[in-house]
Amino acid sequence: MISVRVPERLSERPLVLAADSPARGGGTEPAGGAEPPLEGRVVLGGPLTAVLTEEFTAGDAELKAFVAQEAATAS
Repeated sequence: MISVRVPERLSERPLVLAADSPARGGGTEPAGGAEPPLEGRVVLGGPLTAVLTEEFTAGDAELKAFVAQEAATAS
């Protein structure tokens, strides 16, 4: 296994999910009115990339072979 250094703080964006239709089951609105949006539950992070060269993967023969194979097919 090769260790990849990950930045301490990745960029993050909160994702607020709001239902298109508050109806559930039989099509009636839930007791207490519309449900609040799902805030603070999902955060999208990244993107994070790492360049995988043959030198970087020298310690892992299987990964090195995979990188070489993929590099040969890239256009």
